[in-house]
Amino acid sequence: MGEKIERKRKNILEEARDLYENKEWQKVIDLLESNIDILSEKWRKEAFRLLGWSYYYKAIKGPAEEKKEQLEKAVKNWYRCTGKKVRLSAMNGLPLALYILGDKKKAYFINSNARQDYPDEPSVDNTLLILLRWDGKFNESVEVAERVYEKAMRKGDFRTAGHGKHNQGDALMKLGRTEEALESYREAEKMYSQAESGGFHLEAVKKKIKEIED
Repeated sequence: MGEKIERKRKNILEEARDLYENKEWQKVIDLLESNIDILSEKWRKEAFRLLGWSYYYKAIKGPAEEKKEQLEKAVKNWYRCTGKKVRLSAMNGLPLALYILGDKKKAYFINSNARQDYPDEPSVDNTLLILLRWDGKFNESVEVAERVYEKAMRKGDFRTAGHGKHNQGDALMKLGRTEEALESYREAEKMYSQAESGGFHLEAVKKKIKEIED
């Protein structure tokens, strides 16, 4: 009986991950929030992580009038995340949501703590380069992106290496360095294609490449 329940819990999380990769963020939210009480502590941590990112993407992709509420829900779920891997993902989301909500100081503070706690983790540097780009510090963002890429490649983390090059391309575009941006986007495409789950990030970078080439 216990094994059957645990399998059901795991299946819920696997379904939520598939929905997330297909950009079905509202379906992720509906599925997890309706089943959160039956999840064990182990799976609940992952559920809060996925809920945080689903609310975040709903906020930045959806109607402007819903953005604040969705971001606040993302923050609430991420603060519930515990455990090294899950907490790392939450620590990368929190600064982005807080920055958009207007609390830039806290966004940089949380990212600084994350970089101290996870010095070899490229994703926390990737969050920093996004904050720098949003702040208009494009040259710094380009430099940090290279660090993200190098750290990620040393770990064989193609998805994060793709994020580094993708975000580097965005910063280079802001600097008007279109040809260099195209090179970064193409490298990001290559990385996402090799990643276990490039997901919607691969679609996004392909679109940017096409826009430049056309």
